[in-house]
Amino acid sequence: MEQLPYIPDALRIRLRTFDKLYNIEWPLVHLHTAEHYLDKKGQNKAATGGSEWKKYLHPKYQQRKFFPALWTETEKQNWGINNKYEDYGSIEQTRIDAPAGR
Repeated sequence: MEQLPYIPDALRIRLRTFDKLYNIEWPLVHLHTAEHYLDKKGQNKAATGGSEWKKYLHPKYQQRKFFPALWTETEKQNWGINNKYEDYGSIEQTRIDAPAGR
């Protein structure tokens, strides 16, 4: 990404949206589903392999990012934390225009 001379805003928004959905939202859904089934009725069941699944599954600890150059240092530090109300753009089809003068 750093090698590209220009990234249109529409593309930047779509890449950030994909990164957020795949690397924050999906792992959180997985974590909540695991909590629902593994912590059912006050019983804390071990995960496959005996890992600390509650910690491992949270995106805050995984820190996976496909496009790290598109995120600020603050966003990286707060990865997966309090992201519920942040807006990374729509995943609907967006027209991508070249910058003026190209």
